[in-house]
Amino acid sequence: VEVSMVTESKWKLPEPNANNAKVFVPPTSIKDIGNATVVRELPFDHHRMTSGVVVKQANGEIQVLLKGSYERIGMLCTTESVPNDFKQVTSNLAADSYYVLGVANKKLQSNLDWNKMTRDQLEDGLTFVGLLMFRNEMKEDSPEAIQELRDGNIRCIMCTGDNAHTG
Repeated sequence: VEVSMVTESKWKLPEPNANNAKVFVPPTSIKDIGNATVVRELPFDHHRMTSGVVVKQANGEIQVLLKGSYERIGMLCTTESVPNDFKQVTSNLAADSYYVLGVANKKLQSNLDWNKMTRDQLEDGLTFVGLLMFRNEMKEDSPEAIQELRDGNIRCIMCTGDNAHTG
């Protein structure tokens, strides 16, 4: 998911297994923004349902970038940054079989030591940025395969992600 997100945004990814810092280069179409260097990773946490990074931008600004379940991102963001129809829109997308992620960010004050901040501190008071939607379409031969399993008296169970509406 992360690679697809960055690739579609046209940012350049650092080379795999590069020994240097993880520096992301923006597309030339974006003006007034320089490279972003990952200075801290926030690995996916199943209990939080989020993952992200702390980046230092070319202008020295430090920013938290976070993605996760839309429900969790909605709760972590400031009320004024979340659209009024957020719950309705996200529920409708999930019911329409979209895998929906929320995206948020937060600029950190320059006097804060981001390296010593807890995850809770980094994820508090975020600004809602938007939604990412993915859809896994059923493969053409899936109905036939399921019918063959049923014909063989094999119980079929559909396993979906972490949102009951998506299934």
